[in-house]
Amino acid sequence: MFTRPTPLPSDIKVAPTSYPLKINGSGQCLSLIIGDLLTVFHLGSLTQRFQRSFGRVPVLAEVLEKTNIVALVFSSDPTNIHIWDDQQAKIIQTINSQNPIVNLHFRENFLFVITETTSLLYRIQDFSLVTKTITGQNPLGLGQLWVSSAHDYRLVVPGPEPGSALSVGSALSVGHVLIIQSESQFDFQAHQNPLSAMTLSSDGRVLATASQRGTIVRLWAINPSLPRISGAKYSNPKVIEETFSQKAQLIQEFRRGAEATTIHSMVFHPDPEQHVLALTGKTKTTHLFTWVNEKVESNDSNRIIKAKNPDRGWLNQAWSAVSREIPNYITSQGSLIQIASQKNCLAIFHPEQPELILISPDTKLSKYLYRLDPPETRQILMLQLI
Repeated sequence: MFTRPTPLPSDIKVAPTSYPLKINGSGQCLSLIIGDLLTVFHLGSLTQRFQRSFGRVPVLAEVLEKTNIVALVFSSDPTNIHIWDDQQAKIIQTINSQNPIVNLHFRENFLFVITETTSLLYRIQDFSLVTKTITGQNPLGLGQLWVSSAHDYRLVVPGPEPGSALSVGSALSVGHVLIIQSESQFDFQAHQNPLSAMTLSSDGRVLATASQRGTIVRLWAINPSLPRISGAKYSNPKVIEETFSQKAQLIQEFRRGAEATTIHSMVFHPDPEQHVLALTGKTKTTHLFTWVNEKVESNDSNRIIKAKNPDRGWLNQAWSAVSREIPNYITSQGSLIQIASQKNCLAIFHPEQPELILISPDTKLSKYLYRLDPPETRQILMLQLI
């Protein structure tokens, strides 16, 4: 799930660096920061779980699953992560990242910390550092963490251009993605422009990316089984091109619109077999995209995914005849459903019910009941405001 830190309306006074709204990585809790007050809501029942004043202003807060454990970063102390136990009403651990923190994710056994130039993964059991990766400039705090049932991990961050030196302070590459896993890592170019949004499906197999233009969203099937590229091979463009093309396969392009905009939130349906992606931005429209798999091989971890557009009959055949001669924007699939919504709202699928929840910057909720036909035959996704 990707959500950009959401500013509150100008008449609500908070610290200028504060990030008031944040949905946690499991999609179960929403944290709201106003001044020095943190309020945590359970998204399943939309009820308040707890509220706490710290006497200083938090700029980041994320709850671990549905527990009382919260990772906090304060405006007066931007390089430290404080682990707060609300049941004990005290900080139980402090971790220094050495650089100001721009985002963090709390998932199962791991804490994923993102600075402008590095990503750091900690094991929650003893808060030991598992891996530290140099990402280049990442002022937006882009990054995703996925954890398997066997507690293997997958990290996704903006990456340097393949073949370039991985050094602190290196410029953000043009649209490259770096994927770090338990025993491997690889890089590929997702867009021609720098990235502005990314999110992983709940099974960690499909990655959605968008660039700073925000007009095109791309879906990538991730194949983690190929060997790691490092050392001399990492500087060999031929090896990189051949290997990366196998590790990340483009399976679908979505067209959000012709006018450039900032993507504010992007989230997959919690059931990865439903093939639905919700997207919001600075425009007053929420988009729902869907796709159909032509082939899915799931007999091992090397699942191959090829997507096709929902059936449009002869029209699809006509487009395919000229698709190689016209720009990607025109050949990409548009959104199946568009919902009138406020600017900069957050989208989240209810973790237990068939409901899409839109959260506006002033924390007002809109709920839509939906019905999903099977992906193989889906042409209409039904929505009703409730």
